[in-house]
Amino acid sequence: MTRAREWKHLLFVVYEKIADARHQQVLENRARLKPIIETIAFLGRQNIAIRGHRDDGSLFDDSDTPSENKGNFRELLNFRISAGDETLKNHLLTTQSRATYISKTTQNELIFIMGNLILKKVLDRVKQSKCYSVIFDETTDLSKISQLVTVIRYVYENEVFEDFIGFLDCHQDNYSNTGREVEPKITGELISKSVINILDKFGLPLDKCVGIATDGCSVMLSEKCGAVNMLRFSSGLGSIIDALDEISDWDDISTASKAFCLSKSVTTPEFLLTLNIVSEMFIITSPIAKLLQSKSQDKLSATTLIKSVISVLKKKRLNSDECFNKIFENTKQKLVNLGLSDINMPRLTSSMKNRENPQVETAEKYYKIVLFIPFLDELLADLESRFDEASLSILNVVNQFGDVVSNYLNISHDIFEKRITGELTLWHEYWLNEKQLPVTHVDALKRCDYDCFPEINILLNILLTLPATTASAERNFSSLRRIKTWMRTRISEDRLNGLALLHAHRDITINSEDVIDVFAKSNRRLDFVI
Repeated sequence: MTRAREWKHLLFVVYEKIADARHQQVLENRARLKPIIETIAFLGRQNIAIRGHRDDGSLFDDSDTPSENKGNFRELLNFRISAGDETLKNHLLTTQSRATYISKTTQNELIFIMGNLILKKVLDRVKQSKCYSVIFDETTDLSKISQLVTVIRYVYENEVFEDFIGFLDCHQDNYSNTGREVEPKITGELISKSVINILDKFGLPLDKCVGIATDGCSVMLSEKCGAVNMLRFSSGLGSIIDALDEISDWDDISTASKAFCLSKSVTTPEFLLTLNIVSEMFIITSPIAKLLQSKSQDKLSATTLIKSVISVLKKKRLNSDECFNKIFENTKQKLVNLGLSDINMPRLTSSMKNRENPQVETAEKYYKIVLFIPFLDELLADLESRFDEASLSILNVVNQFGDVVSNYLNISHDIFEKRITGELTLWHEYWLNEKQLPVTHVDALKRCDYDCFPEINILLNILLTLPATTASAERNFSSLRRIKTWMRTRISEDRLNGLALLHAHRDITINSEDVIDVFAKSNRRLDFVI
């Protein structure tokens, strides 16, 4: 019995030493992988290209002459080693070439894992929110691939978030399993189908989706296509014309002819008059253009801001004679300064099919009818339809989103209608007794106790969740252009999404230990888990 106990004790000691050695080896292997993960995360966050001309072979170059560009990733690893990272240096010197984990394949795996970890944190926050809205738009990248960007707007812990969740290749998603006889044409129906598939893939219930926003009001969404760019073009027109005239004399026939045609187009009186009309209207809308692109702006706040803009535009519509006269005279003066011909009225006949044919006597009255008034009316109609205050009244919100609130609280719609009536009465009395009223809708939500006013709390969440513009989607198009450059047009969709998530969500921290845990689930040459 004594010998048996000694054997058991010896076996226990051996097992313990083996376990300790394995545990120590696992910790060492995980420490080896950390600097590689941190380097990839750093490059992704800063939107720095990772790969170079070649991404294989030994990291250390023993030759007398420096080799070709190894890429930012490998050069940054070398920099870490030269700065004293002995763990990384020992790993790359002592590990066999198939287990260094710095190849392009491992890069893609780690980028994919980090992107998924970020996406999981975003989706967890969305699922904890009471409701969400979808912002999506479509563009063509440098590889001529139709990319659909999806952004989720939601309220989490009384703060509004608009989080990018990924790009989607619309053609690959809709036509990957079809034959060649089908024309790969992207329509609104196919895009909506793709958005529904994305929400279903990420486990976001459609009954919690309270709003959808897509591109529809480019008049004031972006500086590049809106007010600021138009105003800059108008002020620098003289220099632009001089530059085009100079280019027209170049020996390059193709460039010279294009410059000549463009110069003739922008120096017509009709073009200058239209430019002045648009600039005059954009002067009014430009102050709120940047404000509407803020993530903190909800549709109700935007509607309040737009009311003042609409009021000013309506006054100009009522005083169209005086307003257009100033624009017309200003255009005539510009034509004189540029040495161009005066504004003349086009030939009119008693019957005309291909253009407007008002029976007027002067060019000013003609262009006021065919240019100024239609543009102003269209702008007003667009703003009023997009920011309709009546649609955001309490009664309308209750009628439209009552089912969302009742489903969330798990009560019938009839009970909800009775409870919301009482809550609104108590809510009104509550603020009558308060000295300091909330300034914004976010302040109102923070001061709305869910236990006392559950229905109103959810309705405030819905109002804050409704997006005002698609500016977040446009910002991610800019990120797409920065990530997928001419030098990186063959980047895969998974790598693109991983890098885009790293770049877009700088506020979400990535734990290297979590990345290693996911990375170790596949068979590896080094042990990363006990």
